[in-house]
Amino acid sequence: MVNQTAEAGTLIILGMPSPEVLEARLNSIGSMPRRLVIVDPQADTALADYPDAERIAAAVSEVDGEAEMTFYSIAGLRSFAPPTADLKTLFPGLKIRRTAMVSAISVPSLVAQLGDLPEPLRIWIDMPGEEMKLLAGLQAAGLLGKVAEVVLRCGVESFFEGAEDCATLQGWLAQEAFDLIETDATDPDFLDLWLHGNPLQRRVSALEEEITTRDKQLAERSEALKAAQAQADERGQGIAARDK
Repeated sequence: MVNQTAEAGTLIILGMPSPEVLEARLNSIGSMPRRLVIVDPQADTALADYPDAERIAAAVSEVDGEAEMTFYSIAGLRSFAPPTADLKTLFPGLKIRRTAMVSAISVPSLVAQLGDLPEPLRIWIDMPGEEMKLLAGLQAAGLLGKVAEVVLRCGVESFFEGAEDCATLQGWLAQEAFDLIETDATDPDFLDLWLHGNPLQRRVSALEEEITTRDKQLAERSEALKAAQAQADERGQGIAARDK
């Protein structure tokens, strides 16, 4: 088991992988961060060896309230979205084991509930079919740019309706200043992508955004000056016409 001596930082686990995968990930980081948050409908029973973990028994979704989750015959496979033909081809005997309404929490509500998050911040995501929506939500909430590490479990194909495959997700994260550090292909169909935030790229992006904002402001001021000058010229012409 991982050393439970707390170190600085926060680890947020969104969705639960298999116990074996989770234990391997925890062992890879050496010591537990000061703050461990588990967000999953079954969070209350997860990681019983870590009594100090904060547990939010809900699935991250686009809205607050409840959402219907489907549990499949493949151990640990759950989703909000229907499977695609690619998943059915991969698992010809795939069946729905059950569906259930689970508590749902939106990203803005989750961020507000969590409050201050000691850095470095890690986020591990195991939300089949919801990866892109979740990442976009973290970006919109202003949290993604503060994340030092993302571990993302994703399909090599689009296995759920509306979902993106690993290559697309990695490309999107690259645009958000995340570098791919490692790919765990223990399961060749569902990869674990380990990505680290690139501070230099983030700074460059921030400077480019500042320049774009300033250029826009200068353009707006220039247009305002032109409009004011046009009005002044028009008044001057009117005065000259009256004085004739």
